[in-house]
Amino acid sequence: MCPNMLASATLGSSQDRYIFARGAKGAMWYRRADADGWATEWEDLGGWFDSAPMVWPPTEQDEALHVFGLGPKGVIIHGTFSVGGEYEFGEGSWFDDGGELTPTPYRVEN
Repeated sequence: MCPNMLASATLGSSQDRYIFARGAKGAMWYRRADADGWATEWEDLGGWFDSAPMVWPPTEQDEALHVFGLGPKGVIIHGTFSVGGEYEFGEGSWFDDGGELTPTPYRVEN
């Protein structure tokens, strides 16, 4: 897969790696790897994304992964993975945080 389609982070003390990717039809997918290799198959998390995912890693205060992406019309969409692999994405879907952003990357030079 193309690197700008993927994001990954570790969750908790297990050092398991969670890989997130935007699928061909715009849905978010994830897969978990541990020290022995792939621990799960790819799982479709639904949603519709116009951008690659961005994963905010856990902190000492918040042991969860927060997955963000841009949805239709530039809205920010997010979901949360908690320790143990449980996840919540709103009421069976992703949380819509609003906004009118563009998936086109911009670079600022000094």
